[in-house]
Amino acid sequence: MDTNDDGVISYEEARADHPDLTEEDFAEIDTNDDGVWSRDELETYLGLTPGCFSCNGDDISGGTVAAIIAIVLAVLGLFFCFSGC
Repeated sequence: MDTNDDGVISYEEARADHPDLTEEDFAEIDTNDDGVWSRDELETYLGLTPGCFSCNGDDISGGTVAAIIAIVLAVLGLFFCFSGC
């Protein structure tokens, strides 16, 4: 989902995989209004301690963080698929 590998997810990147995502849904997670989802914002949205998934060094596009994004999108009620279906 992080197509430019900058470590955050922009609205455009999220919409590319999930066209039903609204700006309002995106803004609910983007709590600092910088136009991107950071790892801390995703973890906070899920009620986790920010940084709890940061210790493994994964960037936001891989591993556990991709799973966090999938959970967030599921919570928002969106259909998602990370396997390219």
